[in-house]
Amino acid sequence: MNKINVLGVIIKHYKTMSDQRGTMLMSDITVHFIVPLSLSFVLCWTYGIMKPAIASVFVNFGAITTALLMSAVIMIYEQKQKTITKISDIIEGNKSRDKLISLNTNKTIYEQLCHNVAYAILTSIVLVIFSVIIYFLPDNAVDLMKWYFRAPAYIVSFLAYTS
Repeated sequence: MNKINVLGVIIKHYKTMSDQRGTMLMSDITVHFIVPLSLSFVLCWTYGIMKPAIASVFVNFGAITTALLMSAVIMIYEQKQKTITKISDIIEGNKSRDKLISLNTNKTIYEQLCHNVAYAILTSIVLVIFSVIIYFLPDNAVDLMKWYFRAPAYIVSFLAYTS
């Protein structure tokens, strides 16, 4: 039985943020990491702890997104397997190799797409988890002002917004 390697999903997603030469693209890193972290910080600073109504919307959005992406990753995986089969047929069968370059490119694209969709599934799951945690925070504003509720509430809100 295989286990999901969360760190592996994150690292493989990070490695897809490069061009054909392997150079990391700062624009991709900015869009996928810096912008969400900055927006989360601004939202937490401006609005404070996430409201349960927003958390409810995030739970619904995350659950629907996860389900849709799970079916997408299965379709992508099937296409990748078909491409691998075509490549092995060409190599083993001594067939014309004129399509081999495009098939290898397609295989790489499918692999990167799989990594990116797996990362999106992971972030959707994280979004749902942190949004559900928001529900367990006290409703009373006086209780929320106590440091042992306030600090974790801001951290969970920040992580949910970041997801």
